[in-house]
Amino acid sequence: MTVTVTVIVFVSVSVSVSVDILTLALAVARPRTAVIPS
Repeated sequence: MTVTVTVIVFVSVSVSVSVDILTLALAVARPRTAVIPS
């Protein structure tokens, strides 16, 4: 059970970090797109 919980937590954190990295990458790659609407 402990291993299963550890894997689930690890995957959840990895997904969260990946989403954050992708968001930052898009923000950096397309700064103009983010600035134009505002």
